[in-house]
Amino acid sequence: MGALELLRCRSLEGLLAAAGRTSLSVPAAVPTAEQLATARRGLATFGYAPERLELMVGDLSSRVRRKNVVTHLQKGALPASSFVHILDGIHVVSPEHLCVQLATRLSRMELTVLMAELLGTYALREDGMFSREAPLMTRESMKAHLDALGEFKGARVAREVLGRAPSNSASPMETKLYLRVSLPRRLGGYALPVKALNEKIEVGLIGMGGRAGERRPDITMLPKEGADAPYAFVALEYDGEAHLTRARQAADQRRSNEILSFGGREYHVNKELYDNLSYMDDLMGCVAADLGRTPCRVTRALGEKRRLLRLSLKRELDHIDGVNWDSKAREKARSASKGPAEPEYVPLDEYWF
Repeated sequence: MGALELLRCRSLEGLLAAAGRTSLSVPAAVPTAEQLATARRGLATFGYAPERLELMVGDLSSRVRRKNVVTHLQKGALPASSFVHILDGIHVVSPEHLCVQLATRLSRMELTVLMAELLGTYALREDGMFSREAPLMTRESMKAHLDALGEFKGARVAREVLGRAPSNSASPMETKLYLRVSLPRRLGGYALPVKALNEKIEVGLIGMGGRAGERRPDITMLPKEGADAPYAFVALEYDGEAHLTRARQAADQRRSNEILSFGGREYHVNKELYDNLSYMDDLMGCVAADLGRTPCRVTRALGEKRRLLRLSLKRELDHIDGVNWDSKAREKARSASKGPAEPEYVPLDEYWF
């Protein structure tokens, strides 16, 4: 995970944004002690000083695992999109190739959350989160890298995950809310049609003399073409602690009013509501109705199964903090435990999903 930690260094943001991808011949041998010391000094200028460096080597006989160095074997050439030049003699794997490398180490949901961060405008650290000016990669750059890799190990899983990961998410909670709203029912989602995150919507600014302006809701959903929908679009906003100030609440209310006047409708979710599965089920039913979707009656058994899937997805997302990647270990521990876990059944009456 060393490359991920380096890509998350705030002091590297400008350099990463300006640097293009580059080709690199993976060295056959481990650098000398002097070369490693020089590299550590260079990385320290960016505030990156790990106890152990993770390096690529091209020869099996050069693999080592020591307290301060661990190597990963890379046979054969990699596409030019696989690396980013940091300093003289120092390269880090590109965000695109990092996703492929981690595809075999992370669960699919963990990789989806990580990919959303790299496609988004935030970065996670153990001490919190910071906002980026722009994403580290795009869907197009990721697709191009996967095409260049061909049948490379991990590429198939990364391609599958890219189809689910959102672009332009501005926070971990936006990512998790998006996944709960948009994923198919078989994965525990509500299967609602999300158009975009934080996309510009042109509105008339109320109280500003009719002047045109723009709003960027966290999540924007559109009805299907030809659907008998009461609203042109539905917006969903996640209200974190930053929304609790009077100034922010006033700004949120202005945005909601302008969206309503423009033919849309906006809903708000905070952490308490996000954690309440029954509330989220009802709320997504309201959203579905506003999008002109006809409620689907299902059998009691299928409705219960889907509700448990939604509960499972929510719990899995709660475990993923972006720093500790342990979903596969937890799955292995569950499989080794005596007997299946007792499912949590919830009384059901009406089903929208």
